Amino acid sequence: MAVGVGISLPPHVPGSIQGQLHAELLGFQGPVPPFMGALEWWGQDSASSTLLQLGGASSTRSEVAGFGAAAHARVAFPIRSAPKHFMAYLQDMQVLRVHLYQGGSKDKQQGICEIDLRPFLRGSDSDYKLQLDGYFPVLRSSSDRIIIGQLRLLLQTEWGELAELRPKQARDDRDLVKH
Repeated sequence: MAVGVGISLPPHVPGSIQGQLHAELLGFQGPVPPFMGALEWWGQDSASSTLLQLGGASSTRSEVAGFGAAAHARVAFPIRSAPKHFMAYLQDMQVLRVHLYQGGSKDKQQGICEIDLRPFLRGSDSDYKLQLDGYFPVLRSSSDRIIIGQLRLLLQTEWGELAELRPKQARDDRDLVKH
């Protein structure tokens, strides 16, 4: 299964890649499953949506109407900030919105899923991880709060070897204990 590459996170932040955030739409419970979803990141340009196909959805289209981009079943978003700063970005963002579309077109929005990320964020005590795998309510729209289904979403961070997962003082203290 091909993995797509999403925009770098946080958007517009320069720097070397510290890790990746993996995202996957695994399922939908409801009357009419959507074809794809677009994750909305805080600070992202509206034209830079990264599309995910709903698990099991298939398309022979190389691009999706209205987006100018292909949809993938799994997407890896490069993270360009230190783990501590990325967790602060997600904490400040609070809610991740997933816009769901029907029929492979941006013009056919089916619903929106709004996920409060704060309960899923882990600090230095567990290496700054975001580990989310669950079903979340899908609303008809942000203004029409009628639940039309449940979306299963997987999000998880994977940090590179050079990412600073522990504060410098904690690392120094551990090194002193070893000697």
